[in-house]
Amino acid sequence: MVTIQLRSLTTLSLVFLVTLSSCGKKDAATTTTDSSSATKSATASPASATAMPSGGKYKLKSAIVTSTMEMPTLHETGTTVLYFDNYGQKESLETTAEIKMGDMTIPMHSIKFNQDGFVYDIDLVKKTGRKIQGGAVMPTNDMSAVTPQMAAQYNIKKEGTETVAGRECDVISMNNAKMGMTGRVATWNGIGMKSDMVVSGMPMKMVVTKIEENASIPESKFQVPPDVKIFNVGG
Repeated sequence: MVTIQLRSLTTLSLVFLVTLSSCGKKDAATTTTDSSSATKSATASPASATAMPSGGKYKLKSAIVTSTMEMPTLHETGTTVLYFDNYGQKESLETTAEIKMGDMTIPMHSIKFNQDGFVYDIDLVKKTGRKIQGGAVMPTNDMSAVTPQMAAQYNIKKEGTETVAGRECDVISMNNAKMGMTGRVATWNGIGMKSDMVVSGMPMKMVVTKIEENASIPESKFQVPPDVKIFNVGG
């Protein structure tokens, strides 16, 4: 149960972005070239004017992004550090968190990264992990994929810009009772910078506190520690 709660901290806070990303792909398949071009033009803003490199999800070649996260309902707080290189084709997400249950505090530490066509999801406390073929470490945060059809269906609105960690970010909001999801998300150069939302009645927040642009990424963030046992899942 504790493990499930921790994973909710590191994944449910991304639900909003995952939803927009997946919906954007679905909606794009039914949109003509002309309307798609018009949509991208309409959703572009000074905070995301740089063209996304071909095959990459971020507009920076590499970075180290540190964030704080919390889910008050589950008494969870944590810190995540996203490492990416080659415009996001290599990614690693390290999470350090704790869960408070009465007088007891349970520490958690995990890392998730992609390597050679697989995603590794490792519990660094239990020294075990899963190896899954395909998939992604982080969702794509390309807000230009939000079409007018999506905006109407999911009640998505552009909310202007907000400065987070010294960067001017694009902000959108979503208020969808059917999905049980409301909140705001700020993005910059394809990076999720801030989210403040409620999913199924549970409030959750994330905010980036530090970005190291064009950073040198340690290769150890893409390696399985020697004392960890890996289990294959599918593939």
